[in-house]
Amino acid sequence: MKVELFDPRVDPLPPEWEKLRGSANLSAAWSAEALTALSWGSARTVYLGVAFQDDEPVGLFTGEFGPYAPRKPRYSTPGKPATGFYLCRMLAGFSQGMAFHDELGWSDRRAACRALEKALRLRLGLRCFGIIYGNVTDETVGLVDGWLRLRRPVSPNIVLRNEWSTMDEYLEGLPRTRRRTFSRIYRDVNESDEVTLLSPVDRIDPEQASRLDVLTRTKYLEPGENLFPLPHAYFEQLNNTAGVRYFAHQSSETGMLESFDLTFDQDGVLTTTVTGSRESRLSQRLHLYHDLYLREISYLIEHRLHTVEFGKGLFDLKSRFGCVRVPQYAVAAAF
Repeated sequence: MKVELFDPRVDPLPPEWEKLRGSANLSAAWSAEALTALSWGSARTVYLGVAFQDDEPVGLFTGEFGPYAPRKPRYSTPGKPATGFYLCRMLAGFSQGMAFHDELGWSDRRAACRALEKALRLRLGLRCFGIIYGNVTDETVGLVDGWLRLRRPVSPNIVLRNEWSTMDEYLEGLPRTRRRTFSRIYRDVNESDEVTLLSPVDRIDPEQASRLDVLTRTKYLEPGENLFPLPHAYFEQLNNTAGVRYFAHQSSETGMLESFDLTFDQDGVLTTTVTGSRESRLSQRLHLYHDLYLREISYLIEHRLHTVEFGKGLFDLKSRFGCVRVPQYAVAAAF
């Protein structure tokens, strides 16, 4: 088992990346073009890895290398990685940064993870202090856990599992006050002349989406934390791609986006990732942020998916829609 590493800004990705993405039925979030676009807007150096067994691709890895909390607000420079850790996780998402061929056994998956660590040591040498596997689940933590490795719980993924056949049935199952509130929001948006509902669409204005993402993340910045906007090219690469679903609201008067969610429909799961919303009177009056949840739940039920993943944080809010926590962990290994 061996892993080859690539900086997508300077190294051409092998065709095996997209070959395995297709055979493993991975979402467009794993597409080489989308990850390359993200690599140009990162404070850390993005490295993608392909695991080979007998010259056949069997695993994919994605993550960022550099300081755990970059202090200087600047993008990483191609060919000049700093020092730090390799954080293995999905870029612009809430899931783990490793995926394998369905037929690859447990021991071979563990071997692929160890081969990734070896490849990092070979490429980065003493500059790499170790690896952190982020957002691993109960099902996969055993692949990366072990002797002298530190495992800690991190913020859980928050999901809603489909138990309904219609949206009316879902609303009927909510407590009375909540049912009335959500039903009113859902109805008011449907009947409003001020907003155009895009639910779902397969493309969105990249510049507006990037701007709304920045506005939203700015609200949650910690002191001293730097914000790096998602490149317009990321949305451009995802537009009109199979499995990509945008849920959004657009001002009927100005044509500007008021809110949006980027989601991926794959293997019976709707995964939400990037979100953005404008602090306008229209958005607040119609509760457009809450309506995004309802539109995604409606999509979940209509298309008979089994789960929608709403990502991390805001559990008190998301639990009002019926969501539950799914534990996730970070596992660290020093080199």
